[in-house]
Amino acid sequence: MKKIIRNLHLVWLFTATNWQTHSQNRIGAISWIINGAITPMLMMSIWLVVGNRQQLSMNSSQIVTYYLLTIIVSRITGSWSLYKIGALVRSGDFSNTLIKPFSYLIEILSHTLGVKLLRLISLAPVIAILAFVLKDSLVLTVSLTTGLLLALSLIMGFLIKFFWSNLLGLLTFWLGEYHSVDNLDSLLGQTLSGELIPLALAPLLLQSLISYTPYRFIISFPIELALGQITTPRIIEGFLIGGLYLSLLFLLNKIIYRAGLRKYGAYGH
Repeated sequence: MKKIIRNLHLVWLFTATNWQTHSQNRIGAISWIINGAITPMLMMSIWLVVGNRQQLSMNSSQIVTYYLLTIIVSRITGSWSLYKIGALVRSGDFSNTLIKPFSYLIEILSHTLGVKLLRLISLAPVIAILAFVLKDSLVLTVSLTTGLLLALSLIMGFLIKFFWSNLLGLLTFWLGEYHSVDNLDSLLGQTLSGELIPLALAPLLLQSLISYTPYRFIISFPIELALGQITTPRIIEGFLIGGLYLSLLFLLNKIIYRAGLRKYGAYGH
């Protein structure tokens, strides 16, 4: 119990430090706002045009609500640990984490939470403006039960993304670089998470693929819950599959980390 409390205290301290460090990057905050909002709004516009020309399984209000939620959910569940771990390994600074009296995951998690908090706050004014402008097109009624399930799905989605990103970052032990891995992951993530194409609007083959990949639980699954697009049996199935992915990723992180340490040779500047 004391160890858990100590680790939580360390996460709190490191998160505050990372928040202060990244909050000085005002230009970066502007780019986060643009990157976080422009793609969903562009995709929303495309699907609204398509919806005006042919019948879709989602109406215009559902499409607008979906992509507004995409902006929020992607920031809540997002993780940038791939870059952090990759940079530490690539520079040789990962050696410093090995001599500290706590797990490297505490620093990586704190970095992710610090960046996440800043990006959410940076996006808040944009979300408020978009919600005001689009208020007549929003359809979102969340009950207490749905709200609790939504909160649980967001936590699960974040942890899946966090450990998935960690796992990809640890591959730097063998690959020696991480940018190409991140680019491939971003491409797959945008396609399979529902960020670009809602599951309900995807072709049947893509729907089947998305439904059972870990990417779905990062964005699509929480939004499906919020919009009431998923039945109770599918909700139970979703949490079971998501929990299975989370357990598997946690285990793989331990295995790859230990194997990576045997491979690791500190190098860099």
